[in-house]
Amino acid sequence: MNGDSTPHREGGADLTFQRRRHLSRALAAQFLYSADLKNTWTCTEEDAELFRLLVILNVTEDDEQPEEYLNQPTANLGEEVTAAWKYAVQLIQETIANREALDKLISEAAMNWTLERMPMTDRAILRLGAFEVTQSPKGVTPAIAINEAVELAKEFGQADSPKFINGVLDRIRRNLAKPARQETMAPAENDTPAAKDSPCEPPATAGTPSIPPSHL
Repeated sequence: MNGDSTPHREGGADLTFQRRRHLSRALAAQFLYSADLKNTWTCTEEDAELFRLLVILNVTEDDEQPEEYLNQPTANLGEEVTAAWKYAVQLIQETIANREALDKLISEAAMNWTLERMPMTDRAILRLGAFEVTQSPKGVTPAIAINEAVELAKEFGQADSPKFINGVLDRIRRNLAKPARQETMAPAENDTPAAKDSPCEPPATAGTPSIPPSHL
């Protein structure tokens, strides 16, 4: 466990900011899932825009979206995705750019589990979470990153995904004192989670991945 049972969110952020940041992470995890499914690890401007438009179409019709988004008026869902998109794209691009280094950290921390044995849903969330834990983009602390990844695992993973992802990311967090690992990654864009960008904030057993994008 990460040593604190209290849910962590970006300090001082209002609920709208927190919700959008969470949606950013969900969108990024869906893109990473799709990239893994197709084994196509790029995110050009065209790739990102096509994905954003397809997500907006899907999010207005998909009854399996998290309840907090289903409770919003349908007309507002596209606006929410657009507001969340800037941070989502940063997460996608920098996670993809650092994928090999992140996969190495995950493999070392997963103990007895290879990346190939993990469901693609878990791999997507772990890559995203490992990036935020190690690079602290936008002032995100490791504790926030771990708890947000666990929330994604609860929404999109299997029954044991939250515990598994929490354990792996917490081991990565505890290894952060090794500076050589940090130097293998491109530095993340860093600023405070404030009003610069109206930003925002989806186991250990094999099975059918459950992140619900349109498998672009």
